[in-house]
Amino acid sequence: MVDMFERSKLKLTLCEKLKIHYVALLAQKGIGASTLVDELLQSQSPVTGMKFVLTSLPKGVESYEDFMQIYIQNLVRLCSQLYKKTPDNLEQLKVGLRLRTVINYLGEQTQEKLLVIVLHDLADSKQEPLKQLLLILREYHEQINIPGQGGEKIRFLLVGGNSLWKLCSSQNNYDQSPFNIAKRVYIGGLSYRDISGYLPELNLKQQANLLSLTDGVPSLVKLLCQQEESEDIFPFFTDIQNRWWSLSPETRNTLVNTIESQQQLPEAKNIDYECPQIPILEQYPIWEEAFWSGFIRIRHKKLVWRSPLHQAFVATQANSDFDSSKTILLESNLKERSKQLESIIGGSLTGSILKECAEELMFLAPQVKIRRMGNPCIIYGYR
Repeated sequence: MVDMFERSKLKLTLCEKLKIHYVALLAQKGIGASTLVDELLQSQSPVTGMKFVLTSLPKGVESYEDFMQIYIQNLVRLCSQLYKKTPDNLEQLKVGLRLRTVINYLGEQTQEKLLVIVLHDLADSKQEPLKQLLLILREYHEQINIPGQGGEKIRFLLVGGNSLWKLCSSQNNYDQSPFNIAKRVYIGGLSYRDISGYLPELNLKQQANLLSLTDGVPSLVKLLCQQEESEDIFPFFTDIQNRWWSLSPETRNTLVNTIESQQQLPEAKNIDYECPQIPILEQYPIWEEAFWSGFIRIRHKKLVWRSPLHQAFVATQANSDFDSSKTILLESNLKERSKQLESIIGGSLTGSILKECAEELMFLAPQVKIRRMGNPCIIYGYR
């Protein structure tokens, strides 16, 4: 088994998009975005001539002038690290022109085909000065591939969650969406194909069971591989509880009440059509927080628990009675998903619905018996 799940295909996809776009890399907490970015920063890019470098954003600084001063200093240090020299006479320039001068210098001096500047941990930066910074950065997007321009070889990769998604919303008002020129890329859990490639020693049913229990969350997948023979699920709760205590008390109480009252999670009436894995929940801040913190996800336009392990963890917080074995959790999850899929297949299968159902069938096939009777398929039992 590999020590680290290297998402080679995702890295290559990112690099290909960065040839012609800025990219906003969006992820729920715990999905491994930081690990992915660290790999890009520390190892050779999958695309020849593309170099990734990191610049830190100021944390907790509300003043635009102070925010920009600190960020410019970080860019100047980057110039020194890369080129052993920095642009001259910066002190004589106003802050906005100083920023543009440093960015131009980075683009002009690089010997790489593309220099990708990574901005990480946006959630720790104050939104107003960050918006102003992004409005300046977007100016260079129009210079992509124009010879001699400062933005010809410069690309920006932003990494974050809910706050970044809002900065990239598709509204035309720049004040509302200062980074809507970026291509949005959502990182989900490890896919069925990922699991098959990383863990070929497992048979199809074992791979599908692993994915069903964890929803492909890398840290949970690793733990499950280490404890494959054990039925105990409590070791997984250590990984989940850190994100639990980062939730607001209101969100924790709502999730607990949902378990206690055996309520269904609400429907996701709107989605981001560029990233259909992201529900639009701005009018429901509690569910929005639960989504970006990684406790729920969207499936067939409905909000569902991220995985049986996440649901079981919340059940422990609710002091709810539940069987803590992997086998029981698996059977319950498969039964619920099979029932949902059967009801959807009975309707009209077109476009994105057909694609999602096909993926779900491929996932469920190793775990359940599927009998075809005209249209639809009937899912009727467990192996």
